[in-house]
Amino acid sequence: MLVPIRWLRTYVETDLNNDEIAATLTSIGLEVEEIANIDLGFTGVVTARVESAQPHPNADKLRVCKVTDGNETYDVVCGAPNVREGLTVER
Repeated sequence: MLVPIRWLRTYVETDLNNDEIAATLTSIGLEVEEIANIDLGFTGVVTARVESAQPHPNADKLRVCKVTDGNETYDVVCGAPNVREGLTVER
């Protein structure tokens, strides 16, 4: 079974590195065959957070949103019916 180390770290808080985690798992009877770094090939992915979403003053089905990528804040006109404050989006 393949298990992402990030997934394990969501359940167990530890300062151990990947090799130490593998050794610990092996010592309790779980076989760790290998530790592999997998390149998913993603580049240019930006995650942003919707800071606010207000009704557009001139359109019923649009919202004017303030969106931040952590570096800058942008004004975005959005037609998605589910956009809301606190939503995290990826581009």
